[in-house]
Amino acid sequence: MIILRDVPFERQARFLHDNVCRYPEGPEFAQALSALAGELPDVDVAAGLKAHHDALRGIYADLACVEGKGDKAKYAELTSTVAFLYAAFAFGTLAREGNGYSVRIDKAVLQQEYRKGSVAKRVRHLAYHGFSVRYLSPEGKPTSLSQASRLSIAYDRHPHLVPALQRFAASIASLPEATHKTSYNKLGIFMKADYPAAFLRVPIPRDALDPLRDDILATVDTYRQEWLGLVGRLRDECGLACSGIWGYGASPAWGVSFSAKGEKPLAIFTLGSNIVFIEFTLPIDAAERIIRERQSYSDAIRERIESFHCVQCPKECKGSNMHKIDGVWLCKGRAEARRIYITLSSPRDFESIHSMLGFDYYPPGTTDGNSPMEIWFPVRKRGDE
Repeated sequence: MIILRDVPFERQARFLHDNVCRYPEGPEFAQALSALAGELPDVDVAAGLKAHHDALRGIYADLACVEGKGDKAKYAELTSTVAFLYAAFAFGTLAREGNGYSVRIDKAVLQQEYRKGSVAKRVRHLAYHGFSVRYLSPEGKPTSLSQASRLSIAYDRHPHLVPALQRFAASIASLPEATHKTSYNKLGIFMKADYPAAFLRVPIPRDALDPLRDDILATVDTYRQEWLGLVGRLRDECGLACSGIWGYGASPAWGVSFSAKGEKPLAIFTLGSNIVFIEFTLPIDAAERIIRERQSYSDAIRERIESFHCVQCPKECKGSNMHKIDGVWLCKGRAEARRIYITLSSPRDFESIHSMLGFDYYPPGTTDGNSPMEIWFPVRKRGDE
């Protein structure tokens, strides 16, 4: 998965906004929430979670109140605010305050669980979105942050958000530690408001990722139809397995790969907000055909193919793996030497990927004379020509 460079802060924040999971409506989830009724008899947990869902999307959408000089700094401040909320609600305790609730957390615990910068900045940012933070002395009296032993966080726009959010965050914290087999970690669950992952303890395996899930389709945005076409080719027609991860780091993105069982990926996509970046490795058995047909591809992809060269790998083959085909050097020993890295941004870029896979291509909304359901299905497979 490639880290996307020079993505504006607004697009990064849009990625987080579009990747907030849809609120679950199924009976299984409703039953899981009903089990909390005994613990919180005066709380409508579902209403509180829906309020949180809206508040989180608001945090990702309202960028005017995010501090920081430059896109990198602002993105760090935005994600740090959400990380602060997770730490406070996951490791704090619920407290009654008058007719409402707050979450209280020892400052020492917060300092251990939250290490992403200024607490004062987090407090200022959260105040724009209805959260109020008080610093309390050991006796429970208001004081300064430096003198406080505890912090108390309340929310003034919905009475049930705090207890619902506390249960959500605590449920995440109690999950088994994330492994390399999961699509995103605990903070990722919180950042995406993935309520089923927390309350139903549903695993998020990388190798069972649905590349057509709502948040991925929202991510690719105007390339939705093109993405549907590529998934149809790679997964449904070529029979490749899909795997993927969701990242919120320096440049947030989905990493989605397609590979045959036991093989390295044929195609790896990095999906940012309205960005479809591909790493496509020419298969040895199709490489000569692809090279010879390169004039029919988009200029950008043709240029990537024509720039293939020795990558000075540790194998020290002394050129024995390099073969010249129609003026293009092809390495049969190292996959990265025959790999295309490119952002797909034009119809011809997408058409070229279909062609390299050995399929004819019909743009969205057109047909080859077959029924509309067959628009994305192949009329020519590898080996047929």
